Amino acid sequence: MIDHSWFEDLKERIDDEGADLSPQQLQTVLECLADTVKARLAAGESIEIPGWGRFEARELEGRHGMNPKQSGGRIWIESQKVVEFEPAASLRERLPERSPSTG
Repeated sequence: MIDHSWFEDLKERIDDEGADLSPQQLQTVLECLADTVKARLAAGESIEIPGWGRFEARELEGRHGMNPKQSGGRIWIESQKVVEFEPAASLRERLPERSPSTG
């Protein structure tokens, strides 16, 4: 199940800032933001959102790997485009510390 409570939190925060947006207007703003970021990434551009982080599209080169569904035989993995995200320092500072791995 997807938790959509963040949308209400965002709406309250925007209301607190004095912008009176309906839920439909807020949805439109978020869709425009997402569409713009996707279009810029598809064009090969990097996107930096202050206080949030940087998105960058890049291509992973083809490589050999192991087939996890069969006997572990070698397979060729085609090159593919991926999106990388690097959080801004202010966002990283707000995240909890990583606990040591218990492997």
